[in-house]
Amino acid sequence: MKGACILWPSYDGGLTFRSKNARLAVGHFSDYIVPPKRVTYPYSREDKFERPSLLFIGGEPKYFIAPTGINILRHTGTHSLILRIETPDPFADSHP
Repeated sequence: MKGACILWPSYDGGLTFRSKNARLAVGHFSDYIVPPKRVTYPYSREDKFERPSLLFIGGEPKYFIAPTGINILRHTGTHSLILRIETPDPFADSHP
């Protein structure tokens, strides 16, 4: 399983974790955004997110915030990205 964040649930209070229960929580940067042609990779050739978090507004997740292993501005350090979460309109199919 390849991804930036993998959830490993435990069903016995955290004593054991089984890989068959693992679920992908967050993919890599390139799974969501096409990187510009010229980027820098300060630490590795991976474009994964690190330590992701969600910003909730009104009880709903609105923004995904995480440092990433690439720099789209071509600098020598990594930087954090803030991505707006777009949720589909639940009534989109019911409009005439």
